[in-house]
Amino acid sequence: MATAPLSTIQPTPLSPLGTLAYREFAARDPALVEEIAELRTEWQQALTRLSALPRGRQHSRVRQLLRSGRFGLFHAYRGVLKANRIRHATRQSLEALAERLDPFSPCYERVMRREVVKDGRTRIVDNFGPIKRALQHMVADLIRATNPPRANQFMFAGGIPAALAAVEAACARGLTHAVELDVEGFYRNIPAECLAGILRTIPDAVVEHVVWDLSLRVTGDDYPGVIRVRSIAPPLNGTSGLSLGSASSPIVGEVVIGRLLAASEIDFGPDIITYADNLLVLGRSEQEATQRAEDLTALASSRAYGSLRLREKGRGHFLPPGTSVGGGFATGVPFAGQFGFRDSSGVFTWGPTPERQERHWIAERDDCPTLAEIERAQARVAAFHRAYPRWQDREIREADERARLSAARYLRVPSPEALAAAGRDLVLALLLMRGQDRQLDEMIPDYRGIPDIRRERLRQECISLVQRIFGQDDTGQAA
Repeated sequence: MATAPLSTIQPTPLSPLGTLAYREFAARDPALVEEIAELRTEWQQALTRLSALPRGRQHSRVRQLLRSGRFGLFHAYRGVLKANRIRHATRQSLEALAERLDPFSPCYERVMRREVVKDGRTRIVDNFGPIKRALQHMVADLIRATNPPRANQFMFAGGIPAALAAVEAACARGLTHAVELDVEGFYRNIPAECLAGILRTIPDAVVEHVVWDLSLRVTGDDYPGVIRVRSIAPPLNGTSGLSLGSASSPIVGEVVIGRLLAASEIDFGPDIITYADNLLVLGRSEQEATQRAEDLTALASSRAYGSLRLREKGRGHFLPPGTSVGGGFATGVPFAGQFGFRDSSGVFTWGPTPERQERHWIAERDDCPTLAEIERAQARVAAFHRAYPRWQDREIREADERARLSAARYLRVPSPEALAAAGRDLVLALLLMRGQDRQLDEMIPDYRGIPDIRRERLRQECISLVQRIFGQDDTGQAA
């Protein structure tokens, strides 16, 4: 049986396209890059000093920073970088853009809207140009400096790893039961009147034109030739709320959630762990966790806290495996797309939820997936597994899935290139799983309607690769 030549395996790009574009920009004007780095450091130092000021003095200092031209070049650079237009940027173009940055006035830069489907839900995302992105990042920095997150908010304080560590610490304190809530249509349902009360350090005009962005609420007829957006029906409550895609929306959302956690109407604010709009309400029993979740849901819906609509996403407990409790609490706790549980020795493991695994592992089907499905799954397999750094045996699971997808691709389209890639990925997965008593035949999918000769060719390809690695005499033992 002939082996597909190794030269048919396509190389993996060493750098993403965005990185290559930045390298071109940096190589063209190193002095400009150095100046921007110095301005970035100065800006960060200014933010640090701002956060240390008394609340009463922060407002005037925020106005000074917003009107200062000192950091215009840095803000313009960041806007161009975030808009993926850095490749052809020059000092002149950045300085010209910096002159146009005015957070106190409306900006009618072109905005494109697109629909993004994630976890079966459709979201409307705004794609902004460099001017709006520069203004959004500038204002977001100032909001963050004057509104530090609470100790149990982790979107900007350690991210998912810190949030999961906080959940484990809470479990050690006896908070073994949890209900996960999220805010339905979070950004799009934050009302304008809610912003004035929580962003007091930011001038009203800046809130209107950058955070709320009045320009998104006009039509092409109001400003002909200036702004063009695709008409999409407003979601949920009929208002457009904050933009999903704006750099300022996440920190504003954190401020809204922080005010809810600090509410005097509840006494369990510290027992709520949050990441973005995911809230994990913890308790010492199923009754306590359920009651707390109900109380928080009712409080969030009040006008004083933005009329937020919380919905339950799941519930679970960290009791020993096999423990059965009432109230719909099963072993394992869902939180922010992760699913955690403790094994019999008390060690925590965090991986994807069963629903996410089922949607992602398409190679486990009875029928061979289409080529388009396989290619989409292959494109995100690495990102999917790396999203769960606390997942036990994550590297082995990734190799296993990559091998099954490569095998499925060959079985669907039996080309020499697909045969070479599938053989390589299968052998690598088998080598990583040597201690798990896995057999080659188990790894090659047996789909309905696929000729057996294709599976046999793939099997022989793997054996040939093993012979190259271990030599003829040790092939049987290695396999």
